[in-house]
Amino acid sequence: MIWMKYILLASLQPVLFLWSLIFIIVISLVFLYVRFHQYTRFMDSLDIKEPLRNKNWDITNPTRLESKLNIFTTCYLISASYKKYIDGMHLAGYEKVLDFGSGPGSAAQFLAPKLNSPGGQLTCLDISPTWIKVIKARLSDHPDIQYKLGDIRKLELDKEFFDLILIHFVLHDIDPGIRQEIIHRISGLLKGGGRLYIREPRSNLHGMQATEIRNLMQQAGLQEERLKASRMAVLIPVNEGIFTKKS
Repeated sequence: MIWMKYILLASLQPVLFLWSLIFIIVISLVFLYVRFHQYTRFMDSLDIKEPLRNKNWDITNPTRLESKLNIFTTCYLISASYKKYIDGMHLAGYEKVLDFGSGPGSAAQFLAPKLNSPGGQLTCLDISPTWIKVIKARLSDHPDIQYKLGDIRKLELDKEFFDLILIHFVLHDIDPGIRQEIIHRISGLLKGGGRLYIREPRSNLHGMQATEIRNLMQQAGLQEERLKASRMAVLIPVNEGIFTKKS
């Protein structure tokens, strides 16, 4: 009879493993669901109008749900990859930094605490009224941040003012026909010797290849310091580079 007991236990092991796996998955999904609502609940108090459109995504006018998903993904789930990226800039604290296309503050939340020396200044620029409202709410503990809303080509910004400009997952969403104009404008805002950091997805479907990034920067008078293929958050293939402006 003992051997029957072992046979029964052996036959139950796959079933028990399957149910254990299902239990873990369900608990994980419930945890993420609760955390999602906790982390994005602040948006319910913001005056954000739902856009009337039939597109899947619009960087200038995201829906409330799209905004929440973006915030939860970039500012929570994969925030460690943003922190590591910002840490790699080795900021001294006195730099004037422009976060171009700042979105919900995925990078700005790590930039702001680093610019804590005299002269340090973070400027967050975005073309979307929704994202400006969101980032102001999220980073309200940093009252010294400057916010700029609008098209960078039309905004009045001081030339050769910034020591560092960050373009993170923004340029690939901009119409290819105006990308060069955008980069020329950005180049004009950099001080001599200033650095431009860029990281864009390198997907063939919706991304930017290294050759295009290199050409855009060269045409704007920026010198390549580094441009390489990498991965963000282990899974996301990206092209990331550093370009400098000649003194």
